[in-house]
Amino acid sequence: MNASRYFILNEESNITIFHSNQRCKYIAKDKSTNDSIVFADKCWIIKEQSQEIIWKPAMTNNIPVQIIGVEKYDTILAPGKYIVHYESDGKHSFESWLSFPPLIDDYGIRIYKK
Repeated sequence: MNASRYFILNEESNITIFHSNQRCKYIAKDKSTNDSIVFADKCWIIKEQSQEIIWKPAMTNNIPVQIIGVEKYDTILAPGKYIVHYESDGKHSFESWLSFPPLIDDYGIRIYKK
């Protein structure tokens, strides 16, 4: 349900990140607290040496709650060693699906160097 992979960039690089996610709505038990929307699955990239998070997806409103969607991010990364992390809530992983697997082929995170 959790995975990490290293990658190295020898020069400043334009990259494209495709991230699939499912947003979940957590309903507050106490009515004085607002309901919240969170990702059921999370991913982020850290710079290995500093352990600083250098990228994580923004919480957007363009994907409805409980629908699996894919978002695309373009960014530039400096030369260095990186670690990409992916964490599933256990309902959406290749080891175990709560229901039928999604119809998209690239569930999770994909990073491409342009």
